Amino acid sequence: MKFLVSADLHLGRSSSGSARADNERSSSAVWQAMVHYAVRHSVDAVLLSGDIIDRENRYFEALPILKGGIDTLQVAGIPVILTAGNHDFDVLSAVLESANQQGVHFLGQGGRWSSVTLTIKGQAVRFIGWSFPDRYFMDSPLNSPDLPPVDSEIPTIGLLHCDFGIPDSPYAPVPKTAFDQSPADVWVLGHIHKPEIRRQNPLCLYPGSPQPLSAKESGWHGAWLLNYQEGRFTAERAVTSSIRFDSVPVDVSETRSQLDLNQAVYTALDQFLAEILPAHENGQLLELVAHLEFTGTHEDLPSLRRWTDGIENTAIRGVKITVRSVSDKQVAAPLDLPAIRQEKSPAGVLATAILDIEHGRNSEFLDKLRGEMADKIRKLNSASAYTVAGGDPRFEPVQPDDTIAIDRLITNQCRQLLGQMIAGRMS
Repeated sequence: MKFLVSADLHLGRSSSGSARADNERSSSAVWQAMVHYAVRHSVDAVLLSGDIIDRENRYFEALPILKGGIDTLQVAGIPVILTAGNHDFDVLSAVLESANQQGVHFLGQGGRWSSVTLTIKGQAVRFIGWSFPDRYFMDSPLNSPDLPPVDSEIPTIGLLHCDFGIPDSPYAPVPKTAFDQSPADVWVLGHIHKPEIRRQNPLCLYPGSPQPLSAKESGWHGAWLLNYQEGRFTAERAVTSSIRFDSVPVDVSETRSQLDLNQAVYTALDQFLAEILPAHENGQLLELVAHLEFTGTHEDLPSLRRWTDGIENTAIRGVKITVRSVSDKQVAAPLDLPAIRQEKSPAGVLATAILDIEHGRNSEFLDKLRGEMADKIRKLNSASAYTVAGGDPRFEPVQPDDTIAIDRLITNQCRQLLGQMIAGRMS
């Protein structure tokens, strides 16, 4: 069995900062792509876990969009199971009343758990869900006395809009341990716009917003395919957004003119697209809204900053490029560390720390930095709001006892700060 799952569509909104036409950057564009994918791939159901509509005053805008998609799914015989979030708690039911409700299962209305069992390919599947009764809900829905009991004989999928592991959240806070004895084999969660798998047993998936709504929602976005085979649920990316926000590093070390900088930017964007486009193979990426992060060393930072005004938007590999912003904070002036080390200044202290690390020397200052860095890493890794993006090697966490990684972080930070000091002298 396979289910197309999503949450936080916020129908009625569009990606802010995008230069595409309204119909290409709106959340309705990815909803239509999801519907087409579901029909084309004959999925067994579409699951939506809250905040499907942005807010009440989007009712008339969202109604034809949502209804049109549901009608198409009904014709194809694909049921829709959904719950309401904190944005659409009072408007989703009104929208659905205007739609053809045959094959549409709205779970958990009024903040009370409900369930529906469907027979799919000869297999009974139970869906349980809870919807927001109001804009805020201060308790964990998994503590509710009407939570359906465990049924180990039937695979169960839960739909819940909540804040995972945020105890003081006003948006249905659910403790991390609350899923240990939950009645579902897999949870499709809403509210967090960043796509991520929070845990594996049971599988807890935040599909994230399928269309990024702002630059804060960077990286891959889209809808997921939930597969059930041989008694096990797995999740994979399926439909992808038409807009992507991301940061792109650009090494400016060899740039000596406006033309050089333009070429460096083009090369960096082309390489970046070559890396990310395979993840968009099931969708159509129309636009990359990029924040350019200049890196490396440069002898003439004032000229570099002046050349940034000449960077123009373009199209690469069939994708429109919109440059949202540029930062040169990662660019350092060429550093003569031995000479700077002789200074009796903060710059001299930083240069000494870098050279000591490079030559394997210890100092009281370095020991203090290492201790503080290890303590911060320890706190970060245990923070309730922090999780590692599942399956992405770029986000493997640094451990507080990894002295090599800590020295590398300290060196990078010292070089960046020292470079900014030297650049300030040159400006």
